[in-house]
Amino acid sequence: MSNSARVCLCMAVLFPAMFLFAVSPALAQVTFSDNEAQFLARNPNLQFQDFESGNVATDAIAECSPVLNENTSDTCFSPGDILPGIQFAEVPVNELNIAGPDVEDNPFVVLFPGFFTDSLDITFPGNSVNAAGLILGCLSEGGPCSDTLIIRVFGTGDSLIGTATAAVTGQFNTFLGIQSSELITRINVGSLAGNGFEGLGSISFGLASPANIPTLSEWGMIAAAAGLMLVGVFFAVRRRKGSCC
Repeated sequence: MSNSARVCLCMAVLFPAMFLFAVSPALAQVTFSDNEAQFLARNPNLQFQDFESGNVATDAIAECSPVLNENTSDTCFSPGDILPGIQFAEVPVNELNIAGPDVEDNPFVVLFPGFFTDSLDITFPGNSVNAAGLILGCLSEGGPCSDTLIIRVFGTGDSLIGTATAAVTGQFNTFLGIQSSELITRINVGSLAGNGFEGLGSISFGLASPANIPTLSEWGMIAAAAGLMLVGVFFAVRRRKGSCC
């Protein structure tokens, strides 16, 4: 094989490879973090929702509506206790529960599904969320809780765009940060090990700082630049070696 043919072959292989390398970060849509301080420092403008306004006594459990949002008015919450742009529900649809401090090891009011086999759905009706930080834990009827939760992240069209697991206890001291290159429409929290009721202590949510998540157009510009560079190399070699192939 002549030198010019080898150059042509290399260009044919390298150009697609460089293009795929350039766009691959955009295909990895969701990133997860267990460092709460770092996550919140990178995203200082997120809204914060907890359940401390819930009407429940210490060492007690209260049954709430099947869906909780800014308009909820039931025995647990008054309108405005839940922020606009976020909604909580149990899957399948059943009544949600809140537990007051010291039901087990939990230090504050926490939200959890009313049935052992159900999961907790967090949706964002305002379509303006691509970052969320969750404080997670679990509750059990038989004493101190230890469980593994599975967290599924959904995007446009309710498509699954990311999955993570988190080891939790009844102390609700596990943090999971989520950042996505596209909007997050729903987060589902379920029990993987089945050792307790999955619970949510609080959630920070909103738009991630733009500098933290490259957009599809930015990765496209990188790919285009790499392509132009390789085309330039190709013609430079062709001028020196003669016609290729």
